[in-house]
Amino acid sequence: MSIDSTALTELPPRKAIVLDNENCPYCGAQLVEGSWNKEHAIGRRFVPRGKFADSWNLILRACITCNSRKADLEDDLSAITMQPDPTGEFADPDPVLREEAMRKAAGSINRRTGTTVGESAHTMTIALAPMPGVNASFTLNGPPQPDPDRVFELARMHAQALFYRVTYDASTRRGGFFLGDVYTISYCLRGDWGNAMHRAFMHGVSGWEPRCVAIAADRFFKAVIRRHPEATCWSWAVEWNHNLRVIGFAGDRAPIDAIFAASPPAESRIVGRGADGSILRLRVEVPLEAHEDVLFEA
Repeated sequence: MSIDSTALTELPPRKAIVLDNENCPYCGAQLVEGSWNKEHAIGRRFVPRGKFADSWNLILRACITCNSRKADLEDDLSAITMQPDPTGEFADPDPVLREEAMRKAAGSINRRTGTTVGESAHTMTIALAPMPGVNASFTLNGPPQPDPDRVFELARMHAQALFYRVTYDASTRRGGFFLGDVYTISYCLRGDWGNAMHRAFMHGVSGWEPRCVAIAADRFFKAVIRRHPEATCWSWAVEWNHNLRVIGFAGDRAPIDAIFAASPPAESRIVGRGADGSILRLRVEVPLEAHEDVLFEA
């Protein structure tokens, strides 16, 4: 893990980082006796079993409300991000991932559907009328889908915990918070990491000053925070279980708006036409080759 308030420095990769903070890193509430719990910034069960055995984690104090909320978010999002793609292929060949995915699929409830993660595979049926008197339909199947609001909320909490560490002052026992609003832009699964929006973000912020590059749990968790060289703006991104990425920013919108104003539109394909002349398009998923991936590089 590399982290510092002004420049990157190296911290022991296998040593826990423990803060004796006096305010909650998520909501800022003052912590008093009985109002807080010990908090792992990355839940130990959020990644496959045993992956923190030889890895750092950030351990701090959080108010009971935020600690409980984050644990609830991590429950189904951990299970969902461990599931295989529609072809049955897992994001990583590690057998522990497969075992954990199966166990969590049976026991964790997908908050989006109210059913177990294993029973919440995403299915979409599309009906077409290509010409008068002719009807057709086809079904698309995909892996379980998370509640987007929950994805964005947990991603913001992960980013905020790391920013708190970046700005932590041991003499005051307090860390800082992003200035201005914190925005989530988009999330996508592994097969679509190369889409136009995520690619534009990755390359658009690559020249910004890295303030935190956090790789943990045998790379099953990744995060990065960068600051614009001039504007009061930070970009951030997280990756969970080699499978789902979330991108966002905080502060001044102008630098981010400029990045996306210059990005190409997403590619789509016509998959059907209605008898009334209507057109059905589906956006094409775009994978990202390993040699192209620079999102979490310092």
